[in-house]
Amino acid sequence: MSFKYFVVSMLVSSCCTHGIGLDMFKAWSPDGIKNLFCPNREDCFSEPTTIKTDHCCACTAVPEWELPHKTHQNIDVEITSVDGSRSKLVSRQTVSNNSNMYFIYTHGKLKTFPENSCSYNLLHIDVTGNLFPNVGNISCFIDLDTLIMKNNKLTFISNETFKGLYKLRSVDFSYNLITKIDCNVFGDIHILKFNFEGNYIHKLDVTNILIPNKTTCGGNYSKNKHPIEITNLANLVLGKDNTFVCSDYDFSYSSLSIHPLLAICEMVVPQIIDKYAPCGEGKYNGMAFDCDCQIAELMHLDFLELNRVYSKRVQESYCRSPGNLLNISIYDVYINQTLRDQMTCDIIDFCPMNGACKCRCISQPNRYVMIIDCSNQSCTDFPTIIPHKSDSSLLNNFKKNFEVSSIADFSIKHDVILNMTNNKIEQVNTSHPYFSRVRTLDLTANPIKMMSEEISNLNKANDIIIPDHLLNNLPKSVELLNPNVFHFGHNGIPCTCDNRWIGEWRLYKQAFKRYPYALKCSNYDNKTIEEMLDVFSDCDVTSSYIWIFYIIFPIVFFFHS
Repeated sequence: MSFKYFVVSMLVSSCCTHGIGLDMFKAWSPDGIKNLFCPNREDCFSEPTTIKTDHCCACTAVPEWELPHKTHQNIDVEITSVDGSRSKLVSRQTVSNNSNMYFIYTHGKLKTFPENSCSYNLLHIDVTGNLFPNVGNISCFIDLDTLIMKNNKLTFISNETFKGLYKLRSVDFSYNLITKIDCNVFGDIHILKFNFEGNYIHKLDVTNILIPNKTTCGGNYSKNKHPIEITNLANLVLGKDNTFVCSDYDFSYSSLSIHPLLAICEMVVPQIIDKYAPCGEGKYNGMAFDCDCQIAELMHLDFLELNRVYSKRVQESYCRSPGNLLNISIYDVYINQTLRDQMTCDIIDFCPMNGACKCRCISQPNRYVMIIDCSNQSCTDFPTIIPHKSDSSLLNNFKKNFEVSSIADFSIKHDVILNMTNNKIEQVNTSHPYFSRVRTLDLTANPIKMMSEEISNLNKANDIIIPDHLLNNLPKSVELLNPNVFHFGHNGIPCTCDNRWIGEWRLYKQAFKRYPYALKCSNYDNKTIEEMLDVFSDCDVTSSYIWIFYIIFPIVFFFHS
């Protein structure tokens, strides 16, 4: 049998809250369970909010046994198998079962914790550089403050691993072989520091980065050796039930699918991200900016806030893509709206690609728009669905189901610019839900012959462009829209008694009389339909606004008299 001994430090029981150097610290607890000491520095306790004070202390606070001038006694551990698969704690002196201890054994062959470890109140475990294939069952370490298992053979971290370890403050799993971490891995404990640097993580949930409503120092996922897909399996949403996040996070020299904050602020306009993420810094050293739609979302922040949530070294604060923004400083892009307009992304999911009617979907966050370009195809109708990233129905459900401090904080991020130019559309059927957020509908070079009554769904539109139409009439529901959103071009409609109401609607709404907004009478030398109202003065007034005057006004007069 082979024996090997290593040291476990036993804390002196005489340590107390009146020890040397304690005047430099202030008692602090993040959760009412951990009894920690935060350096009594002005930069922490002069913070304007409790959240920011807690964040400062989360990064600097220590347990009592790590305060200056504390001493320790030693205890041995015996390796009882050659391959390190078995071991036990061995004491050369009497040790109480409730003694507080350090367990430190580094650069060895341990594969599991000593078999009698649960008999001791372990506060600090460091097994750096061993051969642990997994964490194992550590639920008995109920007083554990620090767990260091860096440079082992771990491949997976379960969300059961830390269950019940409410005093756990710091973990270090850096430079293992970890490819998977469960969603919400820390569960209901209040972890303060976590290090997963130098692993092989493929997917990472935001609940392991930005822990909701728990101020933390944060986590390190830098130098990951595989691109990381950021997920939000728990549907964490900033602002829901006043949810906030305050964590530092380091993704330097790693590749991410999306900025973690953007993964949880779907319904929060970027300008007020700082309201729900008031502290914490994101580090992305080693990655030049990809100046696409993701960064464009964050461009709506104050520049200092942008630097806080997406900080880089000065020499890396340049765009590396797209090509038209290559090597332009991020500050120049920030202050130049024209450059910011070029920060776009192609959207693949739900972008219409049916048959001969194929579209390109582009996100342009600087203008809060999504461009659906179906031009120059053979489309005979509108797309049934478009990317639903900011679908108004989703927003309405969010407002309905969640109480928020201010509904003004939540808004649709993207209106829609729908480009259907040069197609074969004859009927404007705007019944699909997304039409309620269409800002521009361009139907140039389409033989439009009819509009459906659902045209009123375009109540957010600024421009409805139909210069090549072949219309003979308009639907009655068009009265609900501003006539100046229509660009009729040179084409007119036949003016008759049946559509005299169109002229009255345009006159009442003070429609523009100039090209391209004017609506001409194709059968009266292209005079505007408003100009022909006198010609149709003998028409049946029941079809016009005059009908409202002659019928409604006498009734109102009768009741008032």
